[in-house]
Amino acid sequence: MRFVTALICTVMSTLVVADERFYTTVDAQGRVQVIKSEQPAPVEMPKQPVSSVEKVVSEPTPKQQTPDEPSVKQGTRQVDADTYVDTELLEQKNFNLEDKKRFYFLPNSGFGTQIVESKDGVMKAPIVKPEVIKPIAYVSSNYLPLSLEDVQRWYPQLKQCMSQSDIKKHSKPLKDSNNIWVKPPLIPDTFEIDGFLALSSTIPVVKQLRVVSFASTYKNPAFYLPIIVFLGETGCPVAGVWQYWSRAHVATDKQYASVEGLINIPAQSAYVLFYRPIKTLKADIPLSIDSGSLVVEAY
Repeated sequence: MRFVTALICTVMSTLVVADERFYTTVDAQGRVQVIKSEQPAPVEMPKQPVSSVEKVVSEPTPKQQTPDEPSVKQGTRQVDADTYVDTELLEQKNFNLEDKKRFYFLPNSGFGTQIVESKDGVMKAPIVKPEVIKPIAYVSSNYLPLSLEDVQRWYPQLKQCMSQSDIKKHSKPLKDSNNIWVKPPLIPDTFEIDGFLALSSTIPVVKQLRVVSFASTYKNPAFYLPIIVFLGETGCPVAGVWQYWSRAHVATDKQYASVEGLINIPAQSAYVLFYRPIKTLKADIPLSIDSGSLVVEAY
């Protein structure tokens, strides 16, 4: 009986190893029978549904501005923590960056003003420069042109031409109106240059000069009327003029008495010198040699 039991265990272990296709039974007589088992259909385990993983491409999100990175507008500049506005933007906005309306007081057609409200400013009308009306001036009937010999005899220093360095140092460009102030000389009886004007820089070319001399006092007026000498481009004297005054004006509450005249500029003249007249020269009006004021105008 023990032998039978051991045999059954051996066979069963062998069948189990052999893929478990056979199994043993013991009939009623005690005999061991091997019965082929019917292999059941393999039971498939339910598969877990595989979820398809979709690749999602995320769009880049815009970078948000932080307080440390302020946005820079067009027409502005960021320097450290300060924002600066360009000059072009200020002029384009009429210095109104906030686009606020402003009130402008403009003259009307009468003598009053009108209020205009606008954020774009007001129309800039061109300034009409009034036409300059030249005062009437005359050439004196006693107009006395001076030759080169007369000028060099009265002022010996003019026998030599002036150097270009001295011309640049002492001359001033002729303007529409030029003031000449005369003070007593440091050394008596010396003939210094009271005024030195350059004509070469004048555009257009001036052909005449209007000279106005004012008295230095209200009572007993006397006038500074210099000898006028013309130099060429090289600094050499060309000619001179004297007795050029033609009109006199009495004193008013605003200014002293004055005399005026018109001077013709000789050809080839580039510079104008003003010298005090020598004492031997006589005039039909009181002369002031030591002091005075003169106005020279391009005519």
